[in-house]
Amino acid sequence: MLLRSTTLRLLSLALLLLTTEACKKTTDAVSTRKCLVRSYDVSGAGITHDYNVGGQLIKLTGALSVSQVQEYTYSPGQITMRVNPAPVKDGTLSATYLLNSAGYITKIARVLRPYGSTTLTTYSQFFEYNTDGYLTKITFDDGTYRTLEYANGNNTVTKEYTSSGVLRTTYTNTFYEDKTPPISPITDFLGINIESPSFYAAGLFGQSVKNPLKQSISAGTYNNGVTISYTYAYDADGNIASALQTYLLKGNATPTVSTINYTYLCQ
Repeated sequence: MLLRSTTLRLLSLALLLLTTEACKKTTDAVSTRKCLVRSYDVSGAGITHDYNVGGQLIKLTGALSVSQVQEYTYSPGQITMRVNPAPVKDGTLSATYLLNSAGYITKIARVLRPYGSTTLTTYSQFFEYNTDGYLTKITFDDGTYRTLEYANGNNTVTKEYTSSGVLRTTYTNTFYEDKTPPISPITDFLGINIESPSFYAAGLFGQSVKNPLKQSISAGTYNNGVTISYTYAYDADGNIASALQTYLLKGNATPTVSTINYTYLCQ
């Protein structure tokens, strides 16, 4: 796990469903500046991004600990991430991202040191896309997988299956159709475990959805009856300045509320 907590993962993957340009509300065409995510903060866990002159992510600070950074290098068909300094006891040491001819990530292989173990292990995830460039399937190391279905440019249904192909959970998603998506899309329920929304902004996971995520409701034998809702505040460039997430379990009267705040580099 590259992010420090479930909440942090929910909100950072959370901001594919929310694109690659500075995003504007459809009612606000004030700014046409290009923007990159500079930082985001969830419950005091600040994560900072640094980029090269080409706008590629080269360093991520604060996702693992305040003293560790994730460093990224680029070569044809591949991105490599290394943690510096490497964890001594447990955690992620490195990751390799393989790209197809379209520049989309097709495999992530993470090298981990499990807690209490001196032996390294590799955990892999695989990604498939349709002819339009939309992400349609994510397969995990244990054989479980998720499929993504689209309507009007949005991922309206995500289904989670066991390794034997039995449907476990269906996520039904609705969107704010009057708003264009922000730089960092919301993708919690995909379980992709991505450390930075800037990978989505760079188009590394295919075509972005058309609108920002409004609500996701799960039903099934796993993670049943969870409703996650989002509301957003925007900055002067039309980027999301903050996202308010409410997480409500079936049968609970009071949701868990979290806020993620963003800053940007714009030009």
